[in-house]
Amino acid sequence: MALGTLGAMASQPDKTELTVYLEGFGLVKERRTIYLRVGEQTLVVEDIAEHIDPNSVGVRSLSNPGSFAIAEQTFRFDSMDPTELLRKAIGRKAVLSRILSEKARERTTGLILSAPKQVIPGGEDGPTWDGLVFKADDGRFILSPSGQLELAQIPKNFYYRPALVWEVSSKIAGENDVELSYITRGVSWKAGYVLYVDPTGTKGEFSGWITITNESGRDINNAHVRVMNEQGKRVGQPESKEPSNEFLARDLSVPEAREYHIQRPMSIRDTETKQVLYSEALQIALSRRLVSDPLANQRDAKPSEKPQGVGTFRPLMLFAFRNSADNELGRALPPGQVRIFQRDAAGATTVLDEDTLDHVSPDGSITLLAGHASHVTIQRERTGFEWMGPAESACRETFEITFHNRHDSDEEVHFIERNWLSGQVSNASHPYTQIDATAMYFLVKVPAKGSVTMTYQLESSW
Repeated sequence: MALGTLGAMASQPDKTELTVYLEGFGLVKERRTIYLRVGEQTLVVEDIAEHIDPNSVGVRSLSNPGSFAIAEQTFRFDSMDPTELLRKAIGRKAVLSRILSEKARERTTGLILSAPKQVIPGGEDGPTWDGLVFKADDGRFILSPSGQLELAQIPKNFYYRPALVWEVSSKIAGENDVELSYITRGVSWKAGYVLYVDPTGTKGEFSGWITITNESGRDINNAHVRVMNEQGKRVGQPESKEPSNEFLARDLSVPEAREYHIQRPMSIRDTETKQVLYSEALQIALSRRLVSDPLANQRDAKPSEKPQGVGTFRPLMLFAFRNSADNELGRALPPGQVRIFQRDAAGATTVLDEDTLDHVSPDGSITLLAGHASHVTIQRERTGFEWMGPAESACRETFEITFHNRHDSDEEVHFIERNWLSGQVSNASHPYTQIDATAMYFLVKVPAKGSVTMTYQLESSW
């Protein structure tokens, strides 16, 4: 319980709800029982967050709406510093223990008349309380003593834990169930996932965790937690009243706010980071795709006598699956980092890569980049080049791309070729699909333990 100076009390929080936002703040909502008498009184509410935004506090009665009103609110949190504590203890009883000689010790009871300006560490004699005035019960005034000071109790006006002090006027006496809500800084969340791929690349294990960090200055006990994938407005950030040109030029579309509920209550101590399992699937159906786009970063390269995008490449390896009930999933998944591993036939585990997952709706598809395939290599060469016309405004190029597969099974490579401007393709050894004016898509089948070579000619003009 928390005791007010006139005996009013507020219970400890119950039925706590915590909503955590991306930018490191959270909304706390909880129920409490307060005990009031008729008339004006002081009510102290303890066990609140140290980093509370007092302007965000909201209170409403659940059992007797309109039965009380809060006229004043003060946020109190006193540092457990000896100087500050003794300043609040002026006029109170204390015991001073001093070593006068090797065998003589003195234990004196008296009053603290002034707080020390500083505390100077000492040896066996104890610290020196510089500036302290201590009036002993025998009438002596002891100035800046050295020794140990003992207080029988912490002063009532010393709040060693964060507290809200309310001046309340109540129409009725007795219990009143209330809902208290406020915003606090110092709470944050992130999501993380792990994907284990089996040796065949067709099945996997997928788990997702949500990590909550609590640095709010208060323990959070048995709370129902949800996290919000929304930037929101940061606590304490001023809002401009005048529209600016920059504001008018911005995209005014509002991103969809998404929330993710943690299914079990959480207790998180202050300064603690806790992970909770959000989703888990032990048998998911995977599809694997090998993709190569050697000229993806050289789209603006004008053809010349020096070839572009030639050399040896390894295709990217992508794994895809559905966030569906068939895969023991189906809940909306928050954005987060995914670490991808693969087990071989002997059970050894290899780290493949890391990728980032965006929000995934129920029954949505998930595609993850798992690095480069080690068993397939692609050798891309330009085997012919000639200028067409006197002004070097057109050319003809001949390309040869060889795919090597070291696996015991056939592979398919999704291969993309690009040219600087729209060109005329001829003598292509493999069928292709024209993606746009400057890109072609080939699906190349490579036999197990074998190779295949693809060729074509490209005439470009500008």
